[in-house]
Amino acid sequence: MIITQVTDVYGLTHENCKLVETENDFTRIFLAEGPDGTRYTCLLPDAKPNPKSNQHFEYGNPADAPY
Repeated sequence: MIITQVTDVYGLTHENCKLVETENDFTRIFLAEGPDGTRYTCLLPDAKPNPKSNQHFEYGNPADAPY
């Protein structure tokens, strides 16, 4: 399945990615793979707060993204 545009956990957008099938279902994230084979961890649009944490997810700083 091709996704037009995704936003990774660092807040960076990527285009023409495909959804990566995983062995387990995740409730807050999904993996997307770009045309060059790079994989990105992305937050689901309806991600619920983690019950083990008292704060909700915030996007990371793009400057901290590994390149």
